[in-house]
Amino acid sequence: MKTLFQQQRHFLRLNAHRLPKLFFSDQSWFSTNQNPPINYSSSSFTNAKFSIIANLLSDPTITFSSSLHSALDKTQVDPDPDMLQAIFLRFDSSPRLLHGLFLWAEKRPGFESSDTLFDSMVNVLGKSRSFEEAWSLVLDRIGDDGGREGSNLVSVNTFVILIRRYARAGMAQAAIRTFEFASSLDQICSSDEKTNLFETMLDSVCKEGHVRVASEYFTRKKQTDLCWVPSIKVYNILLNGWFRSGKLKHAERLWSNMKKNGVLPSVVTYGTLIEGYCTMRRVERAVELVDEMKEVGMELNAKVKTEEAMNLYTKIVQSGHAPDRLTYQLLLKLLCEAERLDLAVQVSKEMTVKGFDRDLASSTMLVHLLCKMHRFEDAFGEFEDMIRRGIVPQYLTFERMNNELKKRGMTEMARKQCDMMRYVHSSKKLPNTYVGEEDSSRTRRTLIMRKAEAIYDMLKTCNDPRELVKHRTLSGNAVSRAGQLIEIIKKRAKETSMNG
Repeated sequence: MKTLFQQQRHFLRLNAHRLPKLFFSDQSWFSTNQNPPINYSSSSFTNAKFSIIANLLSDPTITFSSSLHSALDKTQVDPDPDMLQAIFLRFDSSPRLLHGLFLWAEKRPGFESSDTLFDSMVNVLGKSRSFEEAWSLVLDRIGDDGGREGSNLVSVNTFVILIRRYARAGMAQAAIRTFEFASSLDQICSSDEKTNLFETMLDSVCKEGHVRVASEYFTRKKQTDLCWVPSIKVYNILLNGWFRSGKLKHAERLWSNMKKNGVLPSVVTYGTLIEGYCTMRRVERAVELVDEMKEVGMELNAKVKTEEAMNLYTKIVQSGHAPDRLTYQLLLKLLCEAERLDLAVQVSKEMTVKGFDRDLASSTMLVHLLCKMHRFEDAFGEFEDMIRRGIVPQYLTFERMNNELKKRGMTEMARKQCDMMRYVHSSKKLPNTYVGEEDSSRTRRTLIMRKAEAIYDMLKTCNDPRELVKHRTLSGNAVSRAGQLIEIIKKRAKETSMNG
């Protein structure tokens, strides 16, 4: 009697003509450069072997055909997983060549692929939307009669890679079908990995903007599997998805259903709700949730503390007090450090409306955060706006961003950025926001001391109160330094009286 593995493999083989409709439908593609982490402690190959293969793959006359395999045979190089892994890291943008190299290596006597190398091959193929080739590798290692040597290469992580690549390609239904296929395998359905894989699938689909598809699948699963109890993480993923999509009513409906069904929220749940309400300008509701957390005895994590700071800031604005330029810059810095991009952009826009331009430090942090979040077009816009406002970007900012643009094939944007920088003078030194903190602090202390001395000298010689008013130079932005100045003046005055 055939096992479930064998039945599934046999079915897929017979229905190979339907695979394109099931898993390879052509939809929108979101390019990404995020490969799975690769760790290996030792290398068994030599630099000479690596160079031979690398030079061969760099030859423009070599294509993915018999010519590649023939050329590889002539090198007389014995491949090993470590060497191929290093080659993959260097040629990750050449999926056809890497696929040919991998297939050639598998046919070599004594070669045994590692699970890391196999997953890297699947990832490279998925990245280039070569899903048929990726599935061919996976199916060849699942459920052969009598087993197949190397079948253990297919793991949960293999399907995680496929699911994420489908989601990033905009193919939400294919990601769901991949989960369903994987969860039916004995090695997954009989372990906790099925729950983890479901959460990964749901999170991947939601993050790419297909929260409605994810929510509908979640609802169908609850209706068809009455014994299934969703984890709180599943609800958190859907809540975050609705808020990210700007669907407040859907998020509130889900939150209401959670309370009706007795689902106990976690700190992450509250953090997601507070962030969502703050982003959508529902500050009063966010503050209520912070109070609710305290009532049930939950401690605030860093995420919620950031939102509470935003709540207090918004309450200051609503009470009629106008934040100054320094307040905005400090808030923007806080949000950038916390990697809260949506809120940082919101504060940045509000600064512009209020007539406050961002300085070099805040603009630089915003550009770096946009690049980190792969929002390169927005980062380019902010970079261009810096130059328009007369702010010269630091060379480090330009260099990092330009390299990322070239790496991702955005050559036209990289060229425009280079053209802009030709007409401005930029320093190749790191800005004060990265180094020189001690020097900057010392300069501020020296300035404060000089001001204190000037005020003290004035107090010794000036007895007319009206004259003192004329010399008053403290502004609203310098109130925070007033305490320091007063203490210094008091100390100097006391020393003078004692000496007198």
